[in-house]
Amino acid sequence: MTPAEHQLGHGYEVPHHVAWTTDGPLVALLDLNSGERRSLNLTGSRAWLLLAAGLSLDATLTHLFEEFPDAPPSFAVETEALVRELCERDLLAPTPDPAAPSSS
Repeated sequence: MTPAEHQLGHGYEVPHHVAWTTDGPLVALLDLNSGERRSLNLTGSRAWLLLAAGLSLDATLTHLFEEFPDAPPSFAVETEALVRELCERDLLAPTPDPAAPSSS
């Protein structure tokens, strides 16, 4: 699934090999397979919480723009880049589209 398809309303889920916790408003991630650790900044942490709850990228961006009304114009592009990177690092995964044909 391409990043553009994510914007069409597909949600996300946290893979089973990823552990995460909050420290105040911030989120820390741990890939239990590789040992990779990652700390997210305030807006990245808020995006993570929304995405981990199953929201689509569009819904997440809507919430973030409501919470951070003074965000710069590049905010959406930066958030999309974060989601793409988290997916590429296998720290976040798009949920399967229930309407898509099964590959089995």
